[in-house]
Amino acid sequence: STQSQALVESTGALGPAESPASPARGCILAHSMGLGKSFCVVAFALMYFRYSKGKTLLVIAPKSTLHNWEREFVQWSQRAGLEAPRLWVLDDKVRTVAEKATVLRRWVRDGGVLVMGYAQFVLLSGERACGAPAGTEQQQQQQPAVGEQPPLP
Repeated sequence: STQSQALVESTGALGPAESPASPARGCILAHSMGLGKSFCVVAFALMYFRYSKGKTLLVIAPKSTLHNWEREFVQWSQRAGLEAPRLWVLDDKVRTVAEKATVLRRWVRDGGVLVMGYAQFVLLSGERACGAPAGTEQQQQQQPAVGEQPPLP
């Protein structure tokens, strides 16, 4: 169908992050509203967790839609007769760097789907993109990197 073709054409697979030996891979799914992006992501996640050794999945979505993802995962998982994966949401309720680091470490440790907005992703990845303010060098030095946080109990 035309809708299926549009979805396939809008999905871009990304190659290895650093080298052909790198296990890092990703996918970007972007298209107009109402064409089934959420369904595609949930269906992919369910199959990914069921048939691969992967245990974490990152979804970067518009900030205004972050809490819709829980409903989408529950709805589509139930329709498929499968258990919804654990969902972590990095939203405005998670305020400090330490709280964010705790969520990230638990997600890595326990697995599941982490949903966050683009600005949050840029902030946590340390990348400067799309005009996101980088802060002063002194401010950046005062905030430890996520990997430098003490381990979880």
